[in-house]
Amino acid sequence: MTIKKIFISIFYINALIFSSTVLARWGTVDDAFLEMKTDVTYNVRADGTYDVLYKISYKILKEAVITNFTPYRDTYSPESTVFQMIEAKTITSGGLLTVVNLSDPSEYSDTTVAGSSVGHYDQHHEIQIKLPNVLVGTTITIIWKETITKPNFPEVYANSFLFDCGLRSICEKKITINSEKNLFYDINNPDNVLNVREATPRSLIIETRQPLLDKFILSEPTEKISIDNRLIPSLTVSTIPANRWDILAIIERDGYEHVLAQPLPGAFDTIRAEVQSLGQIDLERKINEVVDRLSKVLNYLSDNRTIGGRLVPQALSLVAGQQIGDCKDYATVTTAILRSLGINASVALVWASSQYQAPPNTNLPRHRFNHAIVRVLSADQQRILWVDPTNKMGYAQGVFPTIADRDALVLDPQNPGLAQIPKIDAQRTGMTVIDTIVPVSEDMASHRLEISLTGAEAIPLTSSQNSVHKNQIAESILSYVINLGNVSNFSFVDFDLRSRIVEDLKFTFTFTEQREILEPTTTENYVYHCMSDKLEVDSLSLLKEDFSDRVGDFYINEHPSTKNFITVIKKSGHFDFSGNIGNRFDREVDSEWVKVTRSVVENENEIIKTNTIVYKTGMIPNADLHSERFIRLQQALRKNFRSLGFCCSCRESIPRASGLGGCCI
Repeated sequence: MTIKKIFISIFYINALIFSSTVLARWGTVDDAFLEMKTDVTYNVRADGTYDVLYKISYKILKEAVITNFTPYRDTYSPESTVFQMIEAKTITSGGLLTVVNLSDPSEYSDTTVAGSSVGHYDQHHEIQIKLPNVLVGTTITIIWKETITKPNFPEVYANSFLFDCGLRSICEKKITINSEKNLFYDINNPDNVLNVREATPRSLIIETRQPLLDKFILSEPTEKISIDNRLIPSLTVSTIPANRWDILAIIERDGYEHVLAQPLPGAFDTIRAEVQSLGQIDLERKINEVVDRLSKVLNYLSDNRTIGGRLVPQALSLVAGQQIGDCKDYATVTTAILRSLGINASVALVWASSQYQAPPNTNLPRHRFNHAIVRVLSADQQRILWVDPTNKMGYAQGVFPTIADRDALVLDPQNPGLAQIPKIDAQRTGMTVIDTIVPVSEDMASHRLEISLTGAEAIPLTSSQNSVHKNQIAESILSYVINLGNVSNFSFVDFDLRSRIVEDLKFTFTFTEQREILEPTTTENYVYHCMSDKLEVDSLSLLKEDFSDRVGDFYINEHPSTKNFITVIKKSGHFDFSGNIGNRFDREVDSEWVKVTRSVVENENEIIKTNTIVYKTGMIPNADLHSERFIRLQQALRKNFRSLGFCCSCRESIPRASGLGGCCI
């Protein structure tokens, strides 16, 4: 990560990250690239193995999607799946039928690939089909069968299905599930588009009532936007009854405990001995010291290979010998070392994401996790710590934003089950910027800038000095507070960002700034816009956005946080300021999502302006963006915080009696 990206993530300058133009809209029939019909049948056995028969047809409507089918590709894992391609054919709009010869290697291939995508190691097989006559108007039909011989959860079947279309398509879908065990299911059915055609204890047929459209269309293919998953029809089905997450946790636990029972290899035992030699230190520091040391001997590689068909960690000795592992290995090794130190630690599974939404159907147990972490209980069992060693940073005293405020499947040997990771406390995580300004002439001012980062706000800069020179870090920090083109005599108090343990940070800068002399304007004998808020309240994206046609959720900040922007203007012999301005500028707007306050205090020597933004959440769901509550919030913010400023006057250039400021800070 470049230091520029690091600091954007710290300051989360909403005006830069969320532009006022939303590059997405609701889709129409004219937007469709494809017509797609899907018919999938599952036959599930009692031991959790199952067969799946796929029948899918695509009709090409626009040229833009042709490259997706020339050739047609898919992957599967031979460790757990027997794959059989049954038929592939095309029919042009003119009626020309061509059937692919699946026995001809020039038309169909099934080969081993090291990774299914860049940065992943999984040894999947990739099938490729050379489809003929893929033109606008052509219909492609592909039929294949997969037999899952080694399920990730023995004796359990659990799955989720999204009835979204993708590829800008108009789609019809049908799913049939037959099981030797009883089935339990939940449906998220916005607009009543799904029809349960048949439902018995061991059989389920669900299909779309009519062709569906993509819910939204992106202006650019590379754009990413978060869509409220409550808007997407979905089916969740499981052979485990509702809320019995302990059954799923026990199955997962056994695969991890088998590895955790192994002796610590030399490299990991050395970490145990080093941390133990530190003596009586608090629990958080002990965990952080383990994570810090482990990060120096273990490198990350996403490894999606299965062991006996299951996604479980590798043997401790193998991880130590190769010095390579993924999240499963990081979590398991960390748990093993902590247990050897007498700490109550267990592996936990979570969905890690910087933009997370809880799934609409949450009560049926199924594997909806993509990351392994560690859950630690204090000796008195009064505190729970959530540790993510894959981040290669020690932060046991807090929660990483990518795992906060969501469910975790805890693989505790005695009490396995689902638990809730707490949300980030906005009062313990934040940023404070104090800019002390001393005017030295009509167009020059000296600054002392202090920036403090607490809690999760300090994460992006932690250990950044291991890859970026401190001068670059300092300049990047300052560049998001002020235009470096106007800065001279720049210096900073020395800092050290080599540690991998997250701690509160403070930076101090001094510099001289060349300031633009603004033309004052007067309203009711009061001069406005002499001083703007730059990156502060006036750049809050909630002030600028028009959400009436927005199709996605809105991320107002990366996570809950409190951000204080304090400007202290020292009065000098050459400057006068307007009179009692405090009452005119004090403002407060509060809501369930954000609280914004501003205060201005004037005394004999200085003016102190404080803007505080408390982000109570990181994301506002799309449905809330169209609510009366949110509209009232926007109106209040615009009324109280848009286009506010205060003025100064330069005694040498314009007489004070004129009431106008000739040089403004």
